[in-house]
This record gives sequence, C-alpha cells and structure tokens, in this order.
Amino acid sequence: MTVMQNVTATNKSLVTSDVVSDLQNRSLIIFDFDGTMADTLPTIVSTAKMAMTDCGHTDFIESDLKKLVGPPFPYAYELVFGLSHEDAVAVTKRYRELYVTTGRWPLFEGMRSLIDDLHAAGKKVAVASSKNLPMLEIGLKDNNLIGVLDAYAGRIDEAATDKITAIAHVMRQLGFDASESVMVGDRCFDMEAAFPNQIPCIGVLYGKTTNRQELIDAGAVAIVDTVEDLHHVLLA
Repeated sequence: MTVMQNVTATNKSLVTSDVVSDLQNRSLIIFDFDGTMADTLPTIVSTAKMAMTDCGHTDFIESDLKKLVGPPFPYAYELVFGLSHEDAVAVTKRYRELYVTTGRWPLFEGMRSLIDDLHAAGKKVAVASSKNLPMLEIGLKDNNLIGVLDAYAGRIDEAATDKITAIAHVMRQLGFDASESVMVGDRCFDMEAAFPNQIPCIGVLYGKTTNRQELIDAGAVAIVDTVEDLHHVLLA
C-alpha cells in the first residue's frame, strides 16, 4: 500500500497517518465499477476485440484493448485506437450488442465484505460510473447490489452525462458535501472526475488496468494493491 500527498516527480514523501485518518473520517465512499468494484477487464477486452473485428477494424494492437477500461464509450475507441467519431459510435453499438450476452462482471474477492463492513461502520456506499446506465444496472443486479448500494449513477445521455456529473449526482442524492466524500477508482479518469467535485480519489491497482505511475501522475491521494489494503485505508 502506498499513501501519498502532493506527489511530484521529485517529491514522493509518504504521509500515511494524515491521509489515512482523513479518508477514514469520510462518510460517503463512491466506487467506480469497472476495474474497481468488479473484475470486468477480461470481458471488456474480449468483447471489444470482437466488436472491432466485426466492424472491420483488424489493424490494432491487442495489448491496447485494456486501455478501454476507464474512458467512456464511444470516446474510448477514439482515444485508444484513433477511430473517427462515426467509427467509434459504430464499434460501441456492436460492443453493446455483444456485451449483454458475453459480459461477465464478478466482484473482486473481498469487495462484498468491504461494502458490508463500510455499512456496518455507518458509511454510505455508492457507485459512479462512465458505463452506460442499463449495462451498469445489469452488472449491479447480477451481483445483488441494487438493494445494497445507497445510490448509483451511470451515463444516461452520452452527449451530456459524464463521470463528473455522476459523482455530483450521488453526492447530491445522498446529501453529502465534498468534505464527507471520497472516490475510489482504477484509472486517471476517476481522479479527473473526482477533483472537479473537490473530493480526493484513492487509486487501485488490483484490477490490473493501469500502472502505479498513471495514478501518481493523476494525483491519487492513496494507491492500494489489494482490496484488503483498501479496507485498511477506508476503515480504522
């Protein structure tokens, strides 16, 4: 487990006690879904590969497919593979057609216990995702989380809804301000959505969707290697 504050290229000092104390005092824990709460990397990669191929895009580096976890679709295909917007929209459409039948979204080992322990400690637990809302709800339902989470938000309108809005929505819905809330995510995009809402973001590596340096550069206040480490950061 690595805990950092004000990290720069030349300053990587650890301030474990101060950061952890602040995080453990926060009452609303907002999770990203893909790669943070659920192990969706394998199914996203395999489904995206099929969608790209079905749409005639075969000249791509397969190892880049995992970079699709994090940024919203269809923008992710533009960002990672340089597709035009029109092509990205077409691949996204095919991806979603496939995903509803091929998708797998098991929770990471220890995640359900963490959610239960957070609730037992009197905290609220929410999900804010860039995932299309109907697909997010499928994943939550399959893990029996709809009635467990205190709130969740996904993308409703791809032209107008983003993760910044999703985080703000669950904070507003549950009545918590920035000083009471924290985000947990696996990519730089989670930090980029948390900071405009003035809340800190914990970066996680157990989803294997990125590397430590990305999370450091993005400004994560803590970086954890395992769900168990996340448990220690969030709960005394």
